[in-house]
Amino acid sequence: AATKEAQEYYEDALAGYRMVLKLYPDHAAANYHVARLLHRASDHAQALTYAERAVKLEPDNVFYHQLVARLYLYLNQSEKAIKALEQARKRFPDDSELISDLGDHYLRARLYDKALGLYDTLMQRRGMDADLLRQKKEVFLYLNRKQEAIQTQLQLVDEFPTMREYRYELYEMYM
Repeated sequence: AATKEAQEYYEDALAGYRMVLKLYPDHAAANYHVARLLHRASDHAQALTYAERAVKLEPDNVFYHQLVARLYLYLNQSEKAIKALEQARKRFPDDSELISDLGDHYLRARLYDKALGLYDTLMQRRGMDADLLRQKKEVFLYLNRKQEAIQTQLQLVDEFPTMREYRYELYEMYM
């Protein structure tokens, strides 16, 4: 099944993984791959069933948790997606990609202060990150918190002095 998936024969791969599940219904990886393939085929509701089963069978796999959250998002259930990622973060507190995903979900749900807090957490772990600083600045501007946006832009100028565009953006903020 994995070979068929790698060769992009997705229907054959799905059939293969389902055969594995007939023999071994508690095979976490097979449940995950069926979920991914169903998600690829836009059958998000059915995919969620398999993804949730994979999480129950192997809760220490961060990718399974992320897929569950992604599927909730595709099903327009952002509150459940956030809850799934928050629970996963308790299990994987140091996973930067998971934290980033949660921050994106917070933004979509308009939970701006929570997103800003996660950006700070990510920068403590990764160091200064231009993309995160720019995103923080945009959130501050959206919230009409101009002084915090300017402070964030100043951080960009200080941390990345060769990037002239950051100086121009700062100048425009003062105008």
